[in-house]
Amino acid sequence: MGCESYHTGKSTFSEAETILSSVINKFTVPANAELGSRYCFALSINNYKYSNNEDQGAQTNKSNQWRHGAPLCIMVTKKPKMQIWGSGVWTNGGIQASVSKKGSTTFGSWVEYEIISSKTVTGIASASGYNNGNSSTALNDIAKLTTRTSSAMGGYTGNTWAGSSQSIISNLKSRYESTATSGWNPSSVSANGSISAFKTNSLSLGGFTLNNGQSAILFVSGDVTINNNIIANTAGATSAGNLPQMIIIATGSINIQNNVNQIDAWLLASGDLKTCNVAKTSVNQTSCGNSLRINGPVVANNIKSWRTAGALPNSSESAETYNLRADTYLWTHSKSSGNGKIITTYTSELPVRF
Repeated sequence: MGCESYHTGKSTFSEAETILSSVINKFTVPANAELGSRYCFALSINNYKYSNNEDQGAQTNKSNQWRHGAPLCIMVTKKPKMQIWGSGVWTNGGIQASVSKKGSTTFGSWVEYEIISSKTVTGIASASGYNNGNSSTALNDIAKLTTRTSSAMGGYTGNTWAGSSQSIISNLKSRYESTATSGWNPSSVSANGSISAFKTNSLSLGGFTLNNGQSAILFVSGDVTINNNIIANTAGATSAGNLPQMIIIATGSINIQNNVNQIDAWLLASGDLKTCNVAKTSVNQTSCGNSLRINGPVVANNIKSWRTAGALPNSSESAETYNLRADTYLWTHSKSSGNGKIITTYTSELPVRF
């Protein structure tokens, strides 16, 4: 693309002195810069004056005596973001995300409600603090619902919260796993409003839609690979109990292929959740550049958010969205409340108390 002079002048330099870092820190990358392009800065010096006793040849020779330093370059990249809608985040570990700044506005990942973490939290806001960007990075503005000290986010030291991720999985297993059918076949999911349970070893699945009255829970001994979209067609549901739901419980990890952009399912893994099924060193715009939306609860040992979509041209656009929709709450309530009756199990007559 050619070069241009960013700054000219004269100065005296001491041995081993570097000045390019201060120049780079003042440089603003153009808003229309192409991803992957590089901006390089180099220092060139030349004699700034001639002596009175020099003839034309000597002066010409001196003017050609340039000294060039090694260039320092910056590459135009982006920092993908994630958003969590309709829910909060609870973790016994930390959360590591990143922020980007355009002008005076900071963009980052955000959670609609609370962030409860026993370890350090960076680059992510609670209470939608980075939604559409924020001109402030003060904790009172970006960490309104984040457990924190006076100077840093995270570090929750209170009593252990009620329940745990493993208790959710254990409760579902105790209720449904013993009667689960061996193997997985989406065409075998009942449409009468009941929950169809299945169990199998490691598998790949995807590319199906659940409709009115279809709910399935799948117990996997091993890893799960999701290779295509999983859709819950809630528009045709005739009642809360008939809202379609898919629950996937894996003793291993859940890995999602890059072509997948929508998963309407609970993803409950004892291992990790990887949103782009490649090695970490292979994450790039080509291998992981599609956006992803997960509509349902997520439980995992680690969540590896490796999608790289979004940010261009809209800095508020996320690469990954985790959405705990209303249909999950409505369906769960309908399945947990039975017929809504209070049954008398025994009676006992007591003397009058004065």
